[in-house]
Amino acid sequence: MHPADYYRLAHVMTDDYSRELRNHGAPASRQINRIRQLIDHCIPVKQLREQMAVLMNESLIEFRNTVMNKTNRPIRLMIEYIDDNYSDKIGLERMALLAALNSTYFSVRFKNAAGKNFSTYVSDVRIGKAKQKLIEINDTIAAIGKSEGYRDVRHFSRLFTRTVGI
Repeated sequence: MHPADYYRLAHVMTDDYSRELRNHGAPASRQINRIRQLIDHCIPVKQLREQMAVLMNESLIEFRNTVMNKTNRPIRLMIEYIDDNYSDKIGLERMALLAALNSTYFSVRFKNAAGKNFSTYVSDVRIGKAKQKLIEINDTIAAIGKSEGYRDVRHFSRLFTRTVGI
């Protein structure tokens, strides 16, 4: 095969690869443009092959990350909601409903995204905010517990002691 044929084949492969990515919803990839630049600069065939493999792999990783960001979006929004509204009554069923997901499925997805189950995440956010308030303002533990969404002061006190160790 003549070297020029390799470059034509590389263009065809890149076009096909790019088309397939677009068909699956991938955005235009910087790596695809970089591959085209490499082909146009007529680098040695062996180097072209190696660079194409690296850049195609990078574009697949970029595509996978895009897909993961789209699928985790409802969970990310719920995490943001919890972080902003931690003192409100926040329950798994309500969050699943807001995310338009089944509560069991939401729970599994939440744990995968946050690294901990839903109730632990909410408690950790509340306890973290309570620790911050204890440092910043001169108020009772009971008042701070209530301001952080705990209606039962004894429960908050036990949870705080267990979590913080004080």
